[in-house]
Amino acid sequence: MKKSYKILLGIATIWPFIYMLIFMIGILSFMIFMPFEENRSNRFTEYIDLIQLEQKIQKNELKSLTITGSEIVAEDRTGEKRYRVNVTNETTKAEIIRQAQERDADGKPRVEKIEETAPKPVPVLVIHAATAENAVT
Repeated sequence: MKKSYKILLGIATIWPFIYMLIFMIGILSFMIFMPFEENRSNRFTEYIDLIQLEQKIQKNELKSLTITGSEIVAEDRTGEKRYRVNVTNETTKAEIIRQAQERDADGKPRVEKIEETAPKPVPVLVIHAATAENAVT
């Protein structure tokens, strides 16, 4: 057997083990470093219901509301916590916005910043059907 064939056979034999080792190191690094990344971000996100959101608005505990599609993201006054609420009813969304815009005893709105952003469009697969004019017989 030629020396070049032996080298190629050795490379072909060892590369799966090297690939698995690199893969395992990657997975291990994600397991080690992701908690640090999570702690580095000071914001804690919590899912709450509509009643809790209304109570936080009434108590002036929120700094901002961001309404996107069927989700409302609220940020507390300290900026450390975010609250997420799923809302599918347009009337309910409008009521939440109305409550957030209400003025308190000092004449300030209950929520300082209210943003409404358009939901991201969902790509739709369009299939063109063959019409009688285009059909080949």
